[in-house]
Amino acid sequence: MKTTIFALGIMLLATACNDDKVAFPETTEATLAVTGVNPVEFRTALLAFGDVEITADGQQLPATVDKALADLAKGEELSLRLPVPENAQQIEVRIAFDQYGGFDAGRYAGHIDTRGTMMKFVVPARELIDGGKAVVQLDLGRSLAGVDPERLTLLPQYTVHY
Repeated sequence: MKTTIFALGIMLLATACNDDKVAFPETTEATLAVTGVNPVEFRTALLAFGDVEITADGQQLPATVDKALADLAKGEELSLRLPVPENAQQIEVRIAFDQYGGFDAGRYAGHIDTRGTMMKFVVPARELIDGGKAVVQLDLGRSLAGVDPERLTLLPQYTVHY
């Protein structure tokens, strides 16, 4: 009887302690930036971070936004900092932009509809730890499209460099 109660106690303790969280004792700070390339006729392409979710091996990481609004056509960048756990294997990133941005293409200007668009990618954690930065290059010429010249939709075409 004592053995059964002891074993049951051990099982309950193990279950209570197993919350599927990975411990990340040491971290290295890294930067994630979003820049614009291939602006073609765009003189301005204003975009802002909306929801940003970053995980390390499935565990949520906190991120500090350094620049939430940028004119990607003028070489500005959106940027944030994140702690990269030393023992993590991969960093999963999901970036959604604010619902609307703005553009100026000379003859036309208007808004950029970014609703429902998201950029998703995975970066090997070791690359962020060693290099300290990942840069997402959003191809503005291929990503902004629309039938109405004053209302464009963001259909993200991008590359990630680390």
